[in-house]
Amino acid sequence: MEKFVFFLFATSLIGGGLGIFLAQRLLYKAFALLLVLLAVAALFVLLRADFVAASQIMVYVGGILILLVFSLLFSASTHQKAPPLPYWKLVAGLLTICIGTFVLFGIFNEVNFQTLHPTILPAETSSTQPIQTIRTIGITLFGTQTVAFELMGLFLLVVLAAVAWLLVEKEQ
Repeated sequence: MEKFVFFLFATSLIGGGLGIFLAQRLLYKAFALLLVLLAVAALFVLLRADFVAASQIMVYVGGILILLVFSLLFSASTHQKAPPLPYWKLVAGLLTICIGTFVLFGIFNEVNFQTLHPTILPAETSSTQPIQTIRTIGITLFGTQTVAFELMGLFLLVVLAAVAWLLVEKEQ
């Protein structure tokens, strides 16, 4: 059952990627990106990484994709077609997708997921008790990784300040 669900979401992920690649209208590309982001979140749920899945949905789907769709709708470019793709790029892209798909499915068939579960599920956790990954991530971030967490926040602040400065310089 787990393999079937994985292949279902993996297929929808590949289909959404092809939709982004092959769609002519920008709005259709945005909807295909929605399918890709939701499929990635579903794969994170299959890996029992509920925090990462929730973050994926809230940050990328709830923030970035909504911003992208609003900008497309307000810019009147929803009816514009994307520039035509040269034939060689289409063939190269489809060939890369096919090779990558076969490699990933080959890897998936070779990995024994039963041996990976002890690293994902602690031995003392029963299958009926939910795993508290959010609590574990919080303890790790604010325990052993506090300095790295604060440096990452400082780096993001500097990047946002630089972007704001560049925008002000561009307007003047």
